[in-house]
Formats: sequence, structure tokens, C-alpha cells
Amino acid sequence: MSLLCAGACQAPPPNPAAVASAIDARHRAAQAHFEAEQARVRAEAAAQRVRDFGPDGALELRDVALIGWPGSAYLKVWFTYVHTGTPTRQHPEVTLAAAVPEEGTLITATKVLILPLLIELGRGSTYTSSIEIPVDELYERPGWNWDIRVQRGAKRAWDGAPQR
Repeated sequence: MSLLCAGACQAPPPNPAAVASAIDARHRAAQAHFEAEQARVRAEAAAQRVRDFGPDGALELRDVALIGWPGSAYLKVWFTYVHTGTPTRQHPEVTLAAAVPEEGTLITATKVLILPLLIELGRGSTYTSSIEIPVDELYERPGWNWDIRVQRGAKRAWDGAPQR
């Protein structure tokens, strides 16, 4: 037992400044990577501000942001839906997804855009909202990407109006 104590007692104590410096370097690298991903997400969104989905409508991306800090982040999209099809009472559904295809990882969220009083969506009608999903450390993985889509949803049981 004294041999074990002698060996352990002879190890030099860690240098607190060196430990703090190593932690600081890891945090700075993680923050730099996070900020680079924030810039990449914004650039991708700016390249295609309007996404057309034919008769299901179009999405105008107002802003897209990777929000949070390294290891705890979410992707948020502020958008305006523009109805481009025939008048309908079907509610559009907006889906935001983030994925790492090589891993088979997929995170999604869907938002149903319900107009008050079951108002009919006419051509050119708009609905502005936002949607978000947690991406936590997903953005750190190579090949991760995101997408947003819209489709007209199914008629809701409480909506007695005929589908068009």
C-alpha cells in the first residue's frame, strides 16, 4: 500500500493555468465552429428566399437562424406562407427538418397553419409565423443539412366545409 501511495504522491499536480488554457481553447474552437455554422445557415437561406411548392403554395423565408450556443442550439425559421393554388379550406402544413443523411438522423417539426373562423384561403392569401427544431449538437456533424417544405393538409374533422 505504501508503494501505491508513493507513486501517486510523486505525480506532479496539474497546473491550473494549463488546465484553464486547454478548456478555453476547446471553448473558443467550439464557438468558432458554431458561428461558422450560423453564417452557413443564413447564407443558404439567403440564396433561396422564396421556395415554390406549386399548387400547395410558396414560402418566403423572412429569417433563418441557428440560435443558442455550442452543444445546445435550435434552428428557427420565420416565414410567410403564400397560397398560390385554388381557393381552399385545407390547412397548409409547414415542416422543418434537419438531418445527417449518412447517419440516418432526422429531426422534424410540423406546424399547421389554421386561419381563424375557417376562412377560405384564396389565391394570394398569406400567413406569417415561425417554426423551430432543436438541433443541439447535430450541427457539429459533417453533412448535416436542413430543409423546409409546405403541403396542403388533410381536412380536419371539425371543419365541415367541403374540400376543393
